[in-house]
Amino acid sequence: MKSLWLISREYAGIAEAGGVKNVACSLCEGLVRRGTKTTLFIPLYACSCLDEVEKYAKLPHQGTIQVADYSYPISWACGSIHGVDIVFIISSLFSNRRGVYTYTKEDQEQDPSCVRGEGHRETLVMNVLFQRAVLEYGLLFPKQVPHMIHCQDAAAALVPVFARHCEQYRAVFSNTHFVVTIHNAGPGYHHAFDNAETALKLTSLPEQCIRDGINSENGSVEPFLLASSCACLTTVSPWYAYEILNPQNHDTGGLSGEFIKRGVNIIGITNGIDCDRYTPEEPKKSLLTYPFSPAKKDLCGKYLCRNDFIQQHKECTQIYQGVEQYGFILPPQENTVWFSYHGRLVRQKGLFVLADAIEQLLPEHTEMRFIINGQGEAVLEERYEQLAARFPGRCIYFRGYDRALARLCTAIADFLVLPSDFEPCGLEDFIAQIFGTIPVAHATGGLNKIINGETGYLYHPNTGEKLCNLLAELAERFIIDHEFNMEIIAQAAVFVRYTYSWDEVINRKYMPLYRWLYDRTGTKTHASASWRNYED
Repeated sequence: MKSLWLISREYAGIAEAGGVKNVACSLCEGLVRRGTKTTLFIPLYACSCLDEVEKYAKLPHQGTIQVADYSYPISWACGSIHGVDIVFIISSLFSNRRGVYTYTKEDQEQDPSCVRGEGHRETLVMNVLFQRAVLEYGLLFPKQVPHMIHCQDAAAALVPVFARHCEQYRAVFSNTHFVVTIHNAGPGYHHAFDNAETALKLTSLPEQCIRDGINSENGSVEPFLLASSCACLTTVSPWYAYEILNPQNHDTGGLSGEFIKRGVNIIGITNGIDCDRYTPEEPKKSLLTYPFSPAKKDLCGKYLCRNDFIQQHKECTQIYQGVEQYGFILPPQENTVWFSYHGRLVRQKGLFVLADAIEQLLPEHTEMRFIINGQGEAVLEERYEQLAARFPGRCIYFRGYDRALARLCTAIADFLVLPSDFEPCGLEDFIAQIFGTIPVAHATGGLNKIINGETGYLYHPNTGEKLCNLLAELAERFIIDHEFNMEIIAQAAVFVRYTYSWDEVINRKYMPLYRWLYDRTGTKTHASASWRNYED
């Protein structure tokens, strides 16, 4: 494949929000390493970081895009990062956004109606404008239009729909194949239009097209449903693909039933990880103070990092900018076992389950320490603030994000706890395994890539009692059988590197998928069982 466009609202190092940023970045850079000319399309936000962008330049071309009753001026800029070409979409709708999808603390301070953590009121307009601006670029430079366009998540899922159903784009993109990756089919991630009337007004798509995208459960118009008729749908693990297409799944806001009713197939390709970005053998990459090698069972540096952490946080001292610390950590006793969690504090992640388990464990298990790092829903933030106050010295909570702190909290633990109610793929379990930290996860979605008892531990059902019992059992075993745990640590570190590196995932999954789509020119775009013939 000679060239590909990747469409995303976020990208690691430029505009960061959720896990999409890592997939977009790693897939682009991996394709470049394979010799594919890869172009990223992304909005230019107020929060965009251009420090690593080379040859940034605004293009002289300008245009306008009509969305509902307003005509929005747009322009474009270009640049590159690590060999990936970039086209920035420039509009006032994006240029004043401090957060990619949500309002920030600063936004709320300026306008109390812009509540921190809530989505932008103009999100749907922003999505439409962004996606059409990508296609308008294709009209300006038709020779750059590739045979493959890969759209990341619901905010980019309408690109193939506009390309196929809008007369002005149809000819230029007639030979282009589209892939739309579902990163999260949970109700809060659909970027759906409330109803057909709103969708018609904002998109100007044909009425029949809009009707085909209606979710019969609630009347909303779903970008993923619209995309399913003109793009190949993928998701971020085969386990999550199975869950999305399970008629008993009630975590997709009705999407599962609609996909099944329409006979839509979804191809599951597990996300990879760029191990070299985290490798603990090189502190400049890992952002950890000391080097160590879990694959070689050398954890001396890991424990030195832990000692530094204890010294830094034995009092309630704010160290990291933008991160609030609640509680502190007492020096450990002889057989202390460390558990951590890093990620968003939202219901999907099962944080109430973890909080219940901590409340049951700490009164009796003085050997346990818990480190929680994340932000999100206010009720969950308050719950962990209370836990840190209730169990001084044994539970510490960091609200906010700092990359070095996030990695440190995972790296110094013995176990990383991931109690997600549902999880499309999961990245934190990979990071834990690279850092010699054993993941303990609810057996759901992409977390099923953990091999129970060999590269980590899985449990079910997802209750506080079940998790409490498992953590108590693992703590006891960790203390009395150090060699067994070292085997798991070493095996997991090797397994993730050789099975789930992005180069492996691209070579074994994405390149065959792109070839398969390219070879099916002129056929219906729905994925089918014949895809299996192309898998390596």
